[in-house]
Amino acid sequence: MATTLKEKGLNISSIADLGNHKVVAFAKASIFLGDEFAKMAEGNKNYREVADQVTQNKLLMTGRTEAVVGDIRIFKYYNKQIEGQVELKEVTFHQVFEPTNYHVAFKDASLRDDFNAGLKEIKRMVNMMQLSPNMFRNKFVIPLILK
Repeated sequence: MATTLKEKGLNISSIADLGNHKVVAFAKASIFLGDEFAKMAEGNKNYREVADQVTQNKLLMTGRTEAVVGDIRIFKYYNKQIEGQVELKEVTFHQVFEPTNYHVAFKDASLRDDFNAGLKEIKRMVNMMQLSPNMFRNKFVIPLILK
């Protein structure tokens, strides 16, 4: 995901589009994000990687970079961390990478079974909340307790 300030109105629909902008990514992104991204990074004199990902958000919010490359959840998490330190601005998320499917593997069959049972319960509760949202309004619900 590439994240930009909404006020800049940048049109980024591909990795190649990032080559014309100041871009900040997480450490070793040019290794992990594939050949096309590595090529863009190598050819972009305004590309850099930072180990401390909270810095990415600060650079974007202060206008010192035009795009941040990374996971949307991590970006949102660090935005909460910097609230009050810098002015948070509206952002646009640009889907420039194919979605990544995550998998979980277990060495212990009983742990796997507990996980699967818990995941099944979470899915059931989410489905119930979608079907009956009023039932859950203003209530704190803990849908699952694992052993």
